[in-house]
Amino acid sequence: MINLKPTDFSTQTLFNHLITEYIEDKNLELAIALHRCLKWELVAVEQDEEIKKAAVRHPDGGVYDARGHISDEEFLFGYDNGVIISFKFETDLSFKTRHIVERDIFEAGKLAMSMWPTLPWYKDAYIVHIMNFMKDLQKVSKHHGFWIEDSVNTITPDGNCYELYITGNGEYRVKLSKE
Repeated sequence: MINLKPTDFSTQTLFNHLITEYIEDKNLELAIALHRCLKWELVAVEQDEEIKKAAVRHPDGGVYDARGHISDEEFLFGYDNGVIISFKFETDLSFKTRHIVERDIFEAGKLAMSMWPTLPWYKDAYIVHIMNFMKDLQKVSKHHGFWIEDSVNTITPDGNCYELYITGNGEYRVKLSKE
């Protein structure tokens, strides 16, 4: 069994970081990351023929932005004449008013995967590779009877599991859990 939980930062801190960075300033980067890793439709608030912010359409309705799964009404809040439109990243970026950096999209994706690890991430997403690594590590450890411990290398009985700790910047650390 593989567990995901924060180490240096609590879930609230991860959420605060997402809100601070991605609710206004880098919402397009987060939307693109979610679109690539979940394969969900890109949407945006359009008001007065201008794109105000972007997110992805959740398959069950509503949208996903830095706050998580929210209603269309919450997404439109503050834009009295705004409407939600869908757009294609590859062809509909005429509204882009600033340079978009691929590294920012990658970082937004890591944070999103850290915050919402149970979303149906696409098979090539970062979190899927991390989880597959952890599953393979567990198999190898059981085969050899040797487990990784963060302070002392010890041989532990079966039944223990690795925990995947998430730091505040979306990086991961491994520790053996003694359950």
